[in-house]
Amino acid sequence: MKAVVLWTVSDFPAYSMLSIWMTAGRLVCPYYMEHTKAFRLAHGNKQSWYDCHHQFLPIDHVFRRNKSAFYKNKEDYSEPPPMLAGEQVWSCVSSLPTTSDHKDKVDGYGQSHNWTRRSTFWELPYCSKLLIWHNLDVMHIEKNVFEQIINTVMNVKYKTTDDCNARKDMLTHYKRRRLNVRVVEAADGSHREVLPQASYV
Repeated sequence: MKAVVLWTVSDFPAYSMLSIWMTAGRLVCPYYMEHTKAFRLAHGNKQSWYDCHHQFLPIDHVFRRNKSAFYKNKEDYSEPPPMLAGEQVWSCVSSLPTTSDHKDKVDGYGQSHNWTRRSTFWELPYCSKLLIWHNLDVMHIEKNVFEQIINTVMNVKYKTTDDCNARKDMLTHYKRRRLNVRVVEAADGSHREVLPQASYV
């Protein structure tokens, strides 16, 4: 009798440790990899993957031509990132250092890839033949996403993601004039920023 590791199931931080693809920064997504369209929000100081879904739609889909409902003044006719086979991934990681001799960052890290070293899983002879190596634990993702959505929809103070910085980034990238931050002058001559309530609250 022999045992075979078919796949792993984990949350996102553990995914990073198992796959050795660092899930932080601009290249956080292990599916998009270096083909990511992520951009950094100047005020929110976070990476955003807003509007990356268009490339998965049919090429003649009406959403690809919409310049106002999504990223403003932009049409998207790009194709989705390629789905890599195990052999192709092996060609990317085969020259990387292993865990034991890893000291410094690998060349190109953060620019062309997010590999930190070669996982010990690649020592298994059937590793490159598996269709899906690492799976994400849906429970953790659902919980985190649900909490973010419900706190934003219910406008929970200090927990909503719809804050002043988000509105300022929205002004830069999206056409949502009704939600722009407004500066109101008080009776004492001071000024304060007011956020118009979103329609979903």
